[in-house]
Amino acid sequence: MTETQVPKRGTRRAVKWAFGVSLALNLVFVGIFAGAALRHAGDKRGWDRKPEMSRSSGAPFVRALSQEDKRALRRALKERSAGLPDREERRLSQQQMIDVLRAEDFDADAIKRLFAEQTGVAAQLSGMAQAAWLELVSGMSAQERIEVADRLEEQLMRRKFKGPKRP
Repeated sequence: MTETQVPKRGTRRAVKWAFGVSLALNLVFVGIFAGAALRHAGDKRGWDRKPEMSRSSGAPFVRALSQEDKRALRRALKERSAGLPDREERRLSQQQMIDVLRAEDFDADAIKRLFAEQTGVAAQLSGMAQAAWLELVSGMSAQERIEVADRLEEQLMRRKFKGPKRP
């Protein structure tokens, strides 16, 4: 008679654990490579967490201020912008734009009117922000203004992406 050898029970368990650990490590590496590929996909490098407004031309001027001065600027803008449309009204205007675009009969004049309203509000906000910033900086000492100028220069010289320069 021939006897067949039966593997020990501990050996089977060790093989199952080894396969489980191997599978887990493979999934980790696949996740790392997939994440890296997705991160660098498209025109931009990385995920831009900053909202569109933070990339405005006035943003470096605000970032150059100290935290205390930023709070003062925010308070001044809140007081001055009382008559302007609030966030909900601006969202309503954007929704109107979407509705006009989706309408069966396209109304280019309605789009022009909405653009004109949005541009007017943006210009008013920009003017208020510039006036409040100037008022704040005018009240600073010479040393404080130099510090703001240094931080502003740093903000303006900073490159957002480390990719190739655009022509």
